[in-house]
Amino acid sequence: DPWALQMLAALAGMGFVRPCVTLHTQAACGSDMDRLSDATRHCGAARTFADVCSFLLPAAVFDLVGWRGVAVFGAVLALIY
Repeated sequence: DPWALQMLAALAGMGFVRPCVTLHTQAACGSDMDRLSDATRHCGAARTFADVCSFLLPAAVFDLVGWRGVAVFGAVLALIY
């Protein structure tokens, strides 16, 4: 199902461990290599986007509200995760 693959991509971006993403993706795609290739590409893109955000967002939050804001931002992300 497309929603399952999108969820895997989102979890990959949040740092879900790579072996789990690989196994779940393979289970969701079955033997359809085209879907597996698409899912793998989306998971890779999500990880890259998350890496960029992990450098930019804390700095932007610090510029706006200081260390207290960075700490709250981190706590909110931890709760979401």
